[in-house]
Amino acid sequence: MATRKNVQSLSAAERSAFVQAVRTLKANGAYDQYILQHVQAMARGTPPGTPSATRNAAHRGPAFLPWHREYLRRLELDLQQVSGDPDLGLPYWDWAADAALANPATAPVWNNDFMGGQGNPVTTGPFAFNPADPNGWTIIDSQGNPAGGLIREFGVNVSTLPSQANVNAVLNVTPYDTSPWSTASSPSFRNQHEGWIGAAGPGLHNRVHVWVGGSMLPGTSPNDPIFFLHHCFVDKIWADWQARNPSQGYLPVSGGPAGHNLNDAMFPWTATPADVLDHLALGYEYDTDQPPVGQPTMTSPPPGSELSGTTVPFQWTANGSPVAQWWFYAGSTQGASDLYNSGSLGTSLSEVVTGLPTDGRQLFARLWYRISGSWQFSDFPYTAMTSGTPTILNPPPGATLSGATVPFQWTANGSPVAQWWLYVGSTQGASDLYNSGSLGTSLSEVVTGLPTDGRQLFARLWYRISGSWQFSDFPYTAA
Repeated sequence: MATRKNVQSLSAAERSAFVQAVRTLKANGAYDQYILQHVQAMARGTPPGTPSATRNAAHRGPAFLPWHREYLRRLELDLQQVSGDPDLGLPYWDWAADAALANPATAPVWNNDFMGGQGNPVTTGPFAFNPADPNGWTIIDSQGNPAGGLIREFGVNVSTLPSQANVNAVLNVTPYDTSPWSTASSPSFRNQHEGWIGAAGPGLHNRVHVWVGGSMLPGTSPNDPIFFLHHCFVDKIWADWQARNPSQGYLPVSGGPAGHNLNDAMFPWTATPADVLDHLALGYEYDTDQPPVGQPTMTSPPPGSELSGTTVPFQWTANGSPVAQWWFYAGSTQGASDLYNSGSLGTSLSEVVTGLPTDGRQLFARLWYRISGSWQFSDFPYTAMTSGTPTILNPPPGATLSGATVPFQWTANGSPVAQWWLYVGSTQGASDLYNSGSLGTSLSEVVTGLPTDGRQLFARLWYRISGSWQFSDFPYTAA
C-alpha cells in the first residue's frame, strides 16, 4: 500500500524519485492530459444547463472532495507505473504548519531539490522554465497549447496561508454537505473546506490557490505540481474528518444535483462518490492514519437477514470504539421506534426484542451509541419473519457456536407442528454430527459432540405438519 507522507519527512531519495516520476509523466504527455481533464470538469456545469461558475463537475458542490480523490489516485497510479515503484505515494504539503512560519516562502517544500521557488517565470528547481532547454518545464493553456513557464507569486493576492486553527475548526463541522449543494451550503464541511464559507475572503483550499498565485489561479492550475501536493493535504483533511465523524456519511445520497449524488458517475469517469469514500480500500494510507477503530455494528442477527420470530435476541459490538452507553430501536421505517424502544441499555451488548411482526415486512434496527458525550447511530435493515414458518431461535442462525455442547431452541411460529426432529451436519441436510431422533413436541434439544474447529456446519429442523415432514436449514460456525 502506498503511504502518503508529509513533504517534510521525505528523504532526499524519495524527493528525487517523486520529481523524476512527475517529469516522466510530463515528457510522455500524460501529465498534460490531467491538466486538460481538470479544465474540462470545471467547464461542465452540473446539472447540465447550470453555469459552471455556480456548480461544476469538480467544484462548488458535494463531489468536490470525491472528484479530487479519484483524480489524485489516478495520477498516483500513473506515477507508480512510470517509476516502477508500486508503493510510491503522493506527498502532502501541510500548508497549515507552514502558515506558522515567519516567512512561508522559505518552507522546505520550496527547496531547489523539490518544488523550487517563486517567480514569473519560476527559474529554480526541477520545474523551472528555460526557453533554451527542451526539457524545461512548460505549462499549457486551456486548449493544450504551450504557454511559457510556471508562475508563482507567493502572498501577493492574500498575505497568509490557512492556519492550523482553521483546519481544526473545519474538522468539527457537520454534516458533510447540505442543500442547496453549492457555495451557499451551510453548515457544510465540504463547503467550508473548499473555502467558500467560514473565513473572511477565500478560506482553506481556495486560499492556498490564491496565496501561491500565478499558475495556481486558473482552471489549468494542475500545471503546477504543487497543485497535487496541496490537494493531497485537502484529501487528508477529509480522511481525518471521516475518521473523526464515523456516523456522518456523504451527502446527498440522492435528490441532489446530477453528478453529485452518492451513486452518480463523476465526469469524466464511471467512478462515483460511493466508490472513493474509503481511502484505504483505494490502496493508500496517510502517515498519520491511526489503527482503524471499527464502527459499532450489529453482529446477530446478521443485517439484511430474515428474523426468526416475534422474539429475537440482538447482539452487537463496539469494534474498539469507546462506547459509554447503548440504546436500541426497532421500527417500521428507518430510524423509527414504533416496534421497540429499549430505553438506556447501559454498557450491555445485547437485548431480547419482543413483539416483532411476522408479516414479512421490511423493518429497521437503529443502534444508538454514546461516544465522548455525543450520541451517534447506525441503521440495519431486516425482514420480519413470515408467519407460520418454524424456526430456530437459539443459537441465532448464522452465529458461531459456543462449544461442543450447545442447547438449541426453536418455535413453531403458530404452525400446527405435531412432531420435531433435529439434524446437525457438516453439509446442508446432513446428520453426520448429530441426529436427535424423534423429539415429539419438545421445543429444545441439547446437542453434544459438536466440532470446535471453526468449520461451517448446518442444522436442519424437521417438523411434521398434517402428516407431512418439512424442514428448514440454518447455517452456523463451529466454535
